[in-house]
Amino acid sequence: MAIPSFERSQSPPARLRENPAQAAALLDAEGREDRAVELLSLAVATDAAHLGPEAWHMLFELFRFRGMAREFRGLATSFEAVFLRPAPPWIGPVARRLAADLLPGGACFLELPEALDQGVDAALEQLSGAVQGLGALHLDLSQIRQAHPEGAAGLARHLRGFMSRSVAIRLTGWETLATRLEAAIARPRVAPGPCALLLTLYQLHGRRADFERVALIEALLAGNEPPAWEPTLLPVFPLRPIGEQRQEPRYLGRPDQISLRGVIALPADEQLDLLETFEDSHPWANIDLSGLRRMDLTCTRRFLDRVNGLAQRGTTVRLLNCTQLFRTLLSTRGLHPVVVVPWPPEMKPVGG
Repeated sequence: MAIPSFERSQSPPARLRENPAQAAALLDAEGREDRAVELLSLAVATDAAHLGPEAWHMLFELFRFRGMAREFRGLATSFEAVFLRPAPPWIGPVARRLAADLLPGGACFLELPEALDQGVDAALEQLSGAVQGLGALHLDLSQIRQAHPEGAAGLARHLRGFMSRSVAIRLTGWETLATRLEAAIARPRVAPGPCALLLTLYQLHGRRADFERVALIEALLAGNEPPAWEPTLLPVFPLRPIGEQRQEPRYLGRPDQISLRGVIALPADEQLDLLETFEDSHPWANIDLSGLRRMDLTCTRRFLDRVNGLAQRGTTVRLLNCTQLFRTLLSTRGLHPVVVVPWPPEMKPVGG
């Protein structure tokens, strides 16, 4: 498998080579995603036989987050050759529980082509009836390599229209597109389309700091006041039902489950305040992490202080839909051993 970008003659520091999985989790938490990809890719390429499957799954997650479909497929081939078991699919474990109409081939799913141009308007118009009926939309943006200003503006306009109509929106591979758009707005005489789409993507995914930074750039370009940040509240995606596991707690309502999403980079982030929703007398606390991309180290400390405190006082704490990246980070930072972190089927250890 090709290594994305470590110079082949340069080895990573010894402290990173000793436990690449832990090192990659720390790098990712610090926002050094590129470095985490490089480190894990080098470990897979040079020491695949001795590298545990957890590190591979972390690299699968990073490729999925970044919309690196070609690299994902190459890693899947290597994984199956080493472990003699199926590799995880491109669509993540939570997305696979989406309603059939939101999966590839469904009426409310659309994979956009390499060139994002004016054709996006017609493509999304064709979906609008089915999307409005289901109240949900799944777009795969991972193949986009070139975003024309008109296409970016059109996609932003349609996404904001769906948001205004309370349509649940899932975007696969959006972070890689955001990186391309960031490069576009750094050039002189940038058109407004890339800024509009970036603002929409960051608002959808709870990236307030990034939203406000791009808003200032757009304001300077247009000579207007920067748009204000507004939290986005969208409906829950329609999921395929799963069989009840009787040994697990029943959810009694909103106070027993919260969801974290996007990037949590400030200890004062209002999402962390949701942890106070759980009273010390609660029998259980369920924290859905399916929408969480990453959490800064300082924020992780606050998260752990609250989660571990609840666990020590007898609350059954369950971290649902946790990525391998965040699971590894929590284990290195002192997650209480009684906190339950269920394994997704594809990550479940053999014999576990």
